[in-house]
Amino acid sequence: TLEGDDSLTILEGLVSTPNVIQFQTAEADVPWRDTRVRQAINKVVDRELIRQNVFGGKAEVTGAIPPGYGEYPLSPEKLAELYANDVDAAKALMEEAGFADGFDVELQSIAAPRWYTQNAEIVAEAVKQLNINASVVPLEIGTFADNNGKGAYQWQATGRGMRGDPSGYVIDFRQGTTQNVTWFGDGWNNDEFNTLYDQALAELDQAARVPMYQRMQEIIAEDAAHLYLVQPYKFQVVNNRLTGMYVTFTDTNRGLRFACVSDAE
Repeated sequence: TLEGDDSLTILEGLVSTPNVIQFQTAEADVPWRDTRVRQAINKVVDRELIRQNVFGGKAEVTGAIPPGYGEYPLSPEKLAELYANDVDAAKALMEEAGFADGFDVELQSIAAPRWYTQNAEIVAEAVKQLNINASVVPLEIGTFADNNGKGAYQWQATGRGMRGDPSGYVIDFRQGTTQNVTWFGDGWNNDEFNTLYDQALAELDQAARVPMYQRMQEIIAEDAAHLYLVQPYKFQVVNNRLTGMYVTFTDTNRGLRFACVSDAE
């Protein structure tokens, strides 16, 4: 194992690919078009179970903007409040929405890395408490991405990120943008979000943008427009002769550009 090799160091760091369950609401007759259904699902999914069982604790609970992205992410305390588990309240929401008997749904996942399917499997097990039968379908990345771009799915377990500006993490929730039309149609729309998005995009004061993007993330979580889960850590193994290497947040290994290798002893 690597742990027994004193010549190697394991580096770890957060990256920018928040794991998420996407709900396709462009179809007019799907049960999860009803906000109460999505909110119910949010209340039965245990992110800590995913964090521990899939990633061995090496992940952080995330909103639309992942932890590590400056001041923009929601605090762990706020996320805990938004993601609080309450099975009884979830069942009441399903009954109120007229779906107490549940429904069947296909949950597509990225086949490799394996963790996307593991995320999907934990979500599928959780929603059984709401009589929802979610069939997990792992797909190779080409087919998965094609389906994603076309909106040819019901639910998908994926990861999205590596955005240069905070607007890039939430643009798809802005009514009328390209992917919004494909994924949401008129199935989810929030006027407060749309106004905030436009204001934040035009705001030049970076400090003034922070509360705007935090509120946008709260709206996404409150309505469970998509179901954000966790942000995994990334690992790199380097020889101890290599100095200056770091795990880059953008997941492109740019840290190697500033590294150097010392002479062998």
